[in-house]
Amino acid sequence: MRFSSSALLGWCSVVVVLGTGCASTTPSSTLPEHEASAPTSSLLVPEAVPTPQVRTAGVAAQGSLVLQVGLDESLVSAEFSPDGERVLVASYTGVVSVREFATGASRAVRRMWVSPARGGLASARLDATGTRVLMRGSGPPYDDQLFVWDLLTDTLVSGFPQGSGELRAAGFTSDGSLVAALGTAVLEVRDAGTLVSRPPTLLRDPRGQPYLANHVWLSPSNARFIAARDVEFDYYDTRHRLLQNPIPSALLYDGAGALVSELVVDPDEARAAQREDEEELALGFRLLEFRPGGGMLATLSSHGEVQLRHPETGAVLHTIEVPIGAGDADWTREGERLLVRHAADEQLVLVVDPATGEVVAEVHTQEGAWPFTSARLANGETVIFSLNRRDAFSVSGEARPHPLDAFVSGDAAPSDMRMLAVTPSAHRAVLQYEGALHFVDLLRGAEVARQPTSQGPASVWGALFVPSRGVVMTMRESGVLIRPSAPPQQVPCAVAGARLDGPANAPRLVGPNGVCGLDDAGTVERPDIFAGSAGELFAISTDQSVRVLGRSDEVVVEEAATQRVRMRVPAGDRVIPSCEGCPPQYSLSPDGTLLVVHESSLPVALLDTRTGRRVARLTSPGRSPHWVEWSPSGNAFAVHWTRTYDPQADPQASVPSIISVYDSRGRVVVSVEGAPDEDSGDDGAAFSPTHAVAYVGHRVQVAEIARRRASTLEVSGGVLGAEWHGTALRLVVQTDDGPVQALYAPGATTPYFQHEGPGTFTGDARWVFRCREGELERLRVEDLARTVFGSCILTTLFPSPDGRFVALPRGDHLRVVREDATSLRLGVLRDDAAGLMAFAIDEATGRFTTFGAAQPDAVLRYRLAGSAMIAPLVTLGEAASQQDPQLLERFLAPAAP
Repeated sequence: MRFSSSALLGWCSVVVVLGTGCASTTPSSTLPEHEASAPTSSLLVPEAVPTPQVRTAGVAAQGSLVLQVGLDESLVSAEFSPDGERVLVASYTGVVSVREFATGASRAVRRMWVSPARGGLASARLDATGTRVLMRGSGPPYDDQLFVWDLLTDTLVSGFPQGSGELRAAGFTSDGSLVAALGTAVLEVRDAGTLVSRPPTLLRDPRGQPYLANHVWLSPSNARFIAARDVEFDYYDTRHRLLQNPIPSALLYDGAGALVSELVVDPDEARAAQREDEEELALGFRLLEFRPGGGMLATLSSHGEVQLRHPETGAVLHTIEVPIGAGDADWTREGERLLVRHAADEQLVLVVDPATGEVVAEVHTQEGAWPFTSARLANGETVIFSLNRRDAFSVSGEARPHPLDAFVSGDAAPSDMRMLAVTPSAHRAVLQYEGALHFVDLLRGAEVARQPTSQGPASVWGALFVPSRGVVMTMRESGVLIRPSAPPQQVPCAVAGARLDGPANAPRLVGPNGVCGLDDAGTVERPDIFAGSAGELFAISTDQSVRVLGRSDEVVVEEAATQRVRMRVPAGDRVIPSCEGCPPQYSLSPDGTLLVVHESSLPVALLDTRTGRRVARLTSPGRSPHWVEWSPSGNAFAVHWTRTYDPQADPQASVPSIISVYDSRGRVVVSVEGAPDEDSGDDGAAFSPTHAVAYVGHRVQVAEIARRRASTLEVSGGVLGAEWHGTALRLVVQTDDGPVQALYAPGATTPYFQHEGPGTFTGDARWVFRCREGELERLRVEDLARTVFGSCILTTLFPSPDGRFVALPRGDHLRVVREDATSLRLGVLRDDAAGLMAFAIDEATGRFTTFGAAQPDAVLRYRLAGSAMIAPLVTLGEAASQQDPQLLERFLAPAAP
């Protein structure tokens, strides 16, 4: 099996590896020696490329939802299935859909939550069979997380624990049977269907030490792979092949992970190629590319030298003569030719025959025509053509018609046209231009389908269950309240991370963009914290009623609504002796009644903003304050004390950190000192209304704030985090077997519940939900009773406060499971003209019900039984007979006494 166009058009996170095994190799101190290959009639090396798997059937999917609401406008890739009948389309914001070429309609859709501000969808790629998709996000919560989407069953399988921080690259092997993932120095090979891992391979360098690579390149035969560190791809290279900074060396391994050779650039040849008028460049490789059809490895050095190498040994077979040097290089689709772009004249492309290493043609192209791909025409000829301009030529350099010529009239294509994908025969293509995705039959020169691009439905982050009211669906920008007997209601504050607050009869939603009531869903008016301010804003209270401002040579505390000055901060508490113009740090209590001023060379000052008086000054011998954190109720605050920098002090002297908790009068509630030279765990503090916990490394103490009485917890391992659930305390502890979660009862010093891996507790800590081995589990903490709800993926879970429900985000909708294992899918379709329409689908029967504004022309698609890849489109008007008005009301009904 040869690589498809999709593998060549931008998939560079491909990893390894089959061969004879995947066991760790024995460290070696020297590399095997390879003699230079003798000249032959052909430079190509025979390699056997594996045949793809055959997958044509799967278990029928039931109740899976597909929304036919257009495409996301931030498309990053598209690729054809091997038969050319389907197209995988992926967007940066996480929408991944499989579409019929003939109609452009969705056969399957997944919307992965990603946060573009912190990283979008890293990749979505088909395997060689066209029946599985490997997806990976680069932002929370899917960073360091692999998902294999099986299109035959419409199910997701997850691998690599969320938040491991180790996933560097991942991809299918060329036959589609395995997924290989690189994490720091460890290479894992997993079954593509289950993501079950084989024994990992520890990569080693020539000295036998672990090799911390962050990228690998796989040969089409799976017999070799190249690993390198400090790899960063050029942002302007749309196909993500060219390295932004040269890498000085790369290591070639066999399929079992044994080191074969080290690839380096010859410094003598680099100096010889250096022009007198150029600055000396960093020595290394800017590109490494195995030939798609096997038999060759091409490398491009930082000084523009292109070399053809033996794919199994890395030995140089031939150096291509490029005057002044090459700026880029790329293989055609099946490796018939190597295209080399001239460094000085970017419009000049050299066509190289890989069998001989000879330049067979020089082609002058239009500006911006690079990159190129190729197609095998019906007459057997291979045509090379640009993805950006209408330039095309044969493998020997003669001008040829561009595949788009039959479709685009005139001399030039639209300026915003992007050719996202084309079949190997150049019969079909997918284009993006003028705000739409175009499905084009290139043989007939006709467009067969068109789908407009738009933002589509907002990504669903999670859920908040409101007693006797319904479910709030939190989204990226604003959420929706779905109620059983009322139209859906938009809630501006229901963004990711929002929480419920206030009494049960009048709850409010508190989010990063405001506070909203759920009855009128209006944003609560608050004073503008910047209105009337004349000076630099140093701090603001949590309720945004009080702020700290710097004005000329004074610092004042004033009320935000009226600008009335409460107090002026004394100079003795804020002027730094060593730097009089440097401001210290200010931290207000949640209601603004207390102020902490701290800086590394000043004592910590606690001030009462209502009276202007200093309450206390705090110090710790030999240490300086690093950060300050208030309790939510304002009755206590924590200070992290670290070693004071002193150039005269002994640098070897160990002064451990201290976490100290103080009450509102500045009295010590509890202090925890870290062990000298301890490097495990973290440090911090967490508060309940009545208690505080402080931890440094593996040392943890809990104190009652009012009585200032502390007790030491027994913890085996470093603490990674702490959180209160009512009166119960949850610790995340790092052990030799990975992170575990320990729950402590009020007043207990030893955990009464502990389990491995991630899990989500209810607010009262009576229940814990977790996704374990692909099943959703609910465990009762008191007696460890367990209920299994069915399949799940490893992601954030959102339980109701009483533990009767748990919501699982599915990208553009929620799957909600009840304690008796019945389940619904809840979602929202937006329409600016008609308002909001919510829907609920019963997974057991497939029936759905709509709430709110009617949208009879909206297309809603869901599967009942049969093949997951084939399902009719059902409009809401046509499906009126399946409405069940009491569906959501029965589902959310209070539990029987």
